[in-house]
Amino acid sequence: MTSVLNVDSIAAKDGTSPVALTKQSANQAFVRFNGTSTLSVNKSLNHSSVTDNGTGNYSPQFSSNFNDANSAVTCSKKNQSSNASFGINNASIAASNFNMQLYENNAAVDSDTVSAKTTGDLA
Repeated sequence: MTSVLNVDSIAAKDGTSPVALTKQSANQAFVRFNGTSTLSVNKSLNHSSVTDNGTGNYSPQFSSNFNDANSAVTCSKKNQSSNASFGINNASIAASNFNMQLYENNAAVDSDTVSAKTTGDLA
């Protein structure tokens, strides 16, 4: 028998906290940050910090680890110059963090708008 749940909203017991998602195909973590000058996180879910490893190289850390290193990470950045070719390298993915490297015209570059989202099973 198929079940249907129709609701207007779902809230945590305390009425203010986000509802934890487990075992769904949903983003379990996201982060948006300014990677220029002094790195600053604009908004995040399930990220404790972002480490600046050098020009265009960042390592976001998860607050709650994933089950393993087989999660899917999608990254994006704002071009810093017009008509630039750009690339993002997910250099490594672990259960507790991942590393991303940003490029424009084949050179490492910082960006003022960097985003990443991660989907997978939390530990």
